[in-house]
Amino acid sequence: RAIAEACRAARPGIEISAAVWRTPASGREKVLQDYPAWIEAGWCDFVCPMIYTKDRAVFSADLGAILREVPAGRVVAGIGVYLGDDEKIPVEVAAALAPDQIAAGRAQGIAGFGLFAYGSFHATADTDGGYQGKDAARLARLRGARRAALVAGPLANAGER
Repeated sequence: RAIAEACRAARPGIEISAAVWRTPASGREKVLQDYPAWIEAGWCDFVCPMIYTKDRAVFSADLGAILREVPAGRVVAGIGVYLGDDEKIPVEVAAALAPDQIAAGRAQGIAGFGLFAYGSFHATADTDGGYQGKDAARLARLRGARRAALVAGPLANAGER
């Protein structure tokens, strides 16, 4: 509350968000985040639940749990794109994970999406970012396939946050 009040006093009209646990129940139980109450009290304008999973059914179920407590227009779902970096997953399947979850979220009417992490789309200067020892050629193909799948598909006419 104090952070929201200080930010709004310093910059009226600012939108305040919070990256939060994947469902309201797990947020309250595991990390003391009662983010539906934060939205209701006006301390946050929108939340970004970190729904990091490879499974569309789990993504949709978690999103459904969120939407039972938070209005859809206040949800910007976090998608764990990096989970497809697992070398056991074919490049085509890994590249389709984010577009598939974006489609699931749009079907439920949420405000937008956050894609984690940058290194899943572009090479970084961070040599200790979890990419050491990975097949560099496969990773380059995967990054390109992800960008192409998003630009040609769900981001072609994006108007979300």
